[in-house]
Amino acid sequence: MSGVWIREGWLRILLAAVFGFAFVVCLVRAYRIRERFALQSGDSTNQRTVKLLDENRQGICDFDLERKISLLIGKSTYDQTADIDLSGSAFAATIENTHAVLNYASGNWYVEDVSETGEVLLEKNGLRRRLAKGEPCMLETGDVIGIGRAELRFM
Repeated sequence: MSGVWIREGWLRILLAAVFGFAFVVCLVRAYRIRERFALQSGDSTNQRTVKLLDENRQGICDFDLERKISLLIGKSTYDQTADIDLSGSAFAATIENTHAVLNYASGNWYVEDVSETGEVLLEKNGLRRRLAKGEPCMLETGDVIGIGRAELRFM
């Protein structure tokens, strides 16, 4: 009787290992497909940067968007990492941990306000407006994104 249990036990372990390996292979393939989708050949619109601006609107820090499809703008905490971390900026007190997101879709970058009480401003061609929460807005080169009192230039 104990011999049967040992064989069944080993069979269970072997099956768990095979299924675990298959799961990891599926995850790797899904990641590679996502990367290919985000970086289609000849698609240079995803090779962008965002510059953190000082009070004179001079760039003081760059955030690379290449090979990314979605980024969180805000402040990093012990349980959440902001892709564009503004916790060290002079205006950190005006920025929420989860303030805005940048998303790459259909060959364009979009900014969206996901803050609870803050606001996201967008300056296009000298005109500044507040974004409606939950409504993505397409970005163009030179646009300035206001996150709290901090400003980012889309390049």
